[in-house]
Amino acid sequence: MQISKTLIVFSSSKSIQVAERIKKTLGKEFETTIWNQGFFDGSHLPPVWTFLKNLMCYDFAAIVLGADDIMEVPDVASSGNQIKTTYVPKDNVVFELGAVMARIGPQKTFVFKPRKPSVKIPSYFDNPDREKIKKGSDIEEITTFVEYNRMEDM
Repeated sequence: MQISKTLIVFSSSKSIQVAERIKKTLGKEFETTIWNQGFFDGSHLPPVWTFLKNLMCYDFAAIVLGADDIMEVPDVASSGNQIKTTYVPKDNVVFELGAVMARIGPQKTFVFKPRKPSVKIPSYFDNPDREKIKKGSDIEEITTFVEYNRMEDM
């Protein structure tokens, strides 16, 4: 008897269709649960404690960093004198990303983000060698990033 690998998918409510597509696509390889399918149910504990406790039941995680909110940030290209608008994921999804990487490990974490519009990801993932990594250098990226154009691409 083969023990199945378990995967939990986190996203915002706005990006739930992407999470559902991930479940459909990876369902052949993993026993997959989306956060809104009972992950937070049945506990009298605060959501953060329920999250941390239930996370221990999964082998892998997928996080969707969607274009959920808009934030105004200094434009570094203009020496910070200008303000630009950028898309950012929900703050709770960024928290979930950090907690998942701490509990499950970055090697078992898949991060999904759209190609367009561009979404600001946490600066921990700013990697000037990302293009070299994609082209097959000897540097191994610790977390798998998956960019998608449309849900049909997945």
